Amino acid sequence: MTFMDVLVGIGILLIVFVGVYGALRASLLMVALSKSSSGALALANQQLEMLRSLPYSDVGTLAGIPAGTIAQNATTTLNGVEYN
Repeated sequence: MTFMDVLVGIGILLIVFVGVYGALRASLLMVALSKSSSGALALANQQLEMLRSLPYSDVGTLAGIPAGTIAQNATTTLNGVEYN
């Protein structure tokens, strides 16, 4: 009877620890996603402020309509994440 009690106890502890591990893993993934999202927002705000500082005649893309000095595509790395 004692052996069965130990097995049941180990099974219950295993279920609890697997649940805690799953919650911890999900929270770490959410933190990483939130960090990437806030980094993208910061980069977008930085680009908009740069565009607002340009003279009106320079606002436009290279080989675009209207023509200007802004590249059509840009790649930036922030905190190890590459944004395009």
